Parts: sequence; C-alpha cells; structure tokens
Amino acid sequence: MALRNPGKHTSVWKNIIALLKMFLVSTIADAKVELTLNDKTYCCLSNEQGLFEFEIENHGLGQGWHSAELRLADELVDGQEEVKVSTEIQISTQSELIFISDIDDTFLVSHVTQKPKKLYTLLTNNAETRQPVKGAVEFYKALKTGGSQKENPFFYVSSSEWNLYEFLVQFIKVNELPKGVLQLKQLKTGFLDFFKSGYGSHSHKLDKIERVLQLYPTKQFVLLGDNGQHDPLIYKEIAEENPDRIKAVYIRGVKSRRWDETQRILQEIESIGTACCQFRHSQQAFEHAQSIGLIST
Repeated sequence: MALRNPGKHTSVWKNIIALLKMFLVSTIADAKVELTLNDKTYCCLSNEQGLFEFEIENHGLGQGWHSAELRLADELVDGQEEVKVSTEIQISTQSELIFISDIDDTFLVSHVTQKPKKLYTLLTNNAETRQPVKGAVEFYKALKTGGSQKENPFFYVSSSEWNLYEFLVQFIKVNELPKGVLQLKQLKTGFLDFFKSGYGSHSHKLDKIERVLQLYPTKQFVLLGDNGQHDPLIYKEIAEENPDRIKAVYIRGVKSRRWDETQRILQEIESIGTACCQFRHSQQAFEHAQSIGLIST
C-alpha cells in the first residue's frame, strides 16, 4: 500500500517504508473480478500476474471520464473484508488528436540516466515532494485544450512498473497535469526489485503504444518523450508504421551526448512527414507546438 496523503514534510524514513511497501506485494491469478459500469456488471479473470482488463463494446458512454466500481467476486474466507474500489474510465470519441507521453524525465524529474541519483530520489521523496520538469506542466496544460473548448485525451506510457501506479496518479493530480490513462510495466513482487525500477527491456512501450493506436484507428497522435533511453527509436518505428497518423514527435534532450544521434533519428521521422522537435527547455517545445497549430497563439 502506498503512503496515503503524502506531504512535503513527511519524513524520509516514512517515504522509504512507503516505497518498499509498493514492491512488497502478492498477486492472485485467476481471480474473478466484477466491473460495474453504467448500471451493468461485467466479469473477467485476472492473469498469472494478477492483472486484468475488460473489453466492452456498446457501452453507451459519452465523451470524457466516467466512474466505475471494481469488486473481487471470489468467495470470501472467514474474517476477510470485501475488496471493492472505485475507478474512472476515459472515453475519447470526439477529439481528433490524442497525446501519448513518457513519464520519467519527460515531465517528472527522475534522473533515469544516473542510477544512484534515481534511487535516492525514489527512496526519499513522495508525490508531494517530487518535482515536475520545469515548464512541462504549462506545456501539457496547453496541449490538453490546444486553445479550444475540446479537451485532448492523454495516455501515459512508461517503463515504470505498476507498483508505482498510485504514486504517479497522485503526482499528476498534485501538479495539475492532464488526467490520463496510465500504461505501465510488469508488476514487480520482490523486496529488491525497486532497485531495477524503470530499467530493462522497453519493448512493452512499443506494444502499449501500438495497442492505443489500434483502439483509435481514426485518430491522429502526438508522441512525447526524452532521449535518456529509447524513446526516439521507439517513436521512429511507430511513425514509420503509421506515417499518416503521427502528427508530431517531441523529445526532451536530457542527455547531451545523445543530442546529435537523436537529431538524426528525428530527421528520418521528419522525412516521413511528421513534425519533430528536440528541445532542452519546455518553452522551445511550446513555441514549436504553436507553430504547427497544436496550441493556439
């Protein structure tokens, strides 16, 4: 269980305990889960990792966010309390543009390329004390509306594990970033797994982004990431496979020695017809987005 209601004055020790608890979890395979949505109930079973998903057609929901309830429907043992949580579901039918963003070092300062510093930041901070990248919040807020009354939906696809889900939701809320759907990496269940958080294969990001594109076959997309790991190459592959659907790619240049390499990759993406911008400061991305009509002037 994550630390509830973290504050700026929460002790480092409590932050460390809260983080460890996020990774000291156990999962239940083949658990029966019920979803109550729009006065209807749907059922599914969890997979071997204890994760589950619902695919519902003809749900009758309109544009925006909708409340739903999840319940563990397995028979309870003596003394066990009913497991029930509220959640929200995003429906994106009206917006023509969808934003897909990485998290670490794209809008959340994480120091992914400096492992000791990243672990220190993870251990000693919480959603209230972690810092957004300078200017990122204003940039994302502007992208959300584009200067119009219609809100563009956001998906956050990250190499962080599902263990950090609650922390990330809290961080997005505290910093008033656009509320979005999180797509994270395989759940970790070991005591020392947090040392490996955010590392390893990034193929899941490609898979998750492709899945979002499949769910919205008529929409165009903007991809946001950084050059600290593999975002430029992942976004290049996505753009090449979907040349008419990726409107723009934004890469924050957090690693100077990868700047030139990233520029070459972005030039290849631009040759497909996708607008690209590598930037060090959010204002540069903001002005580029204005120049191509993503943000009204």
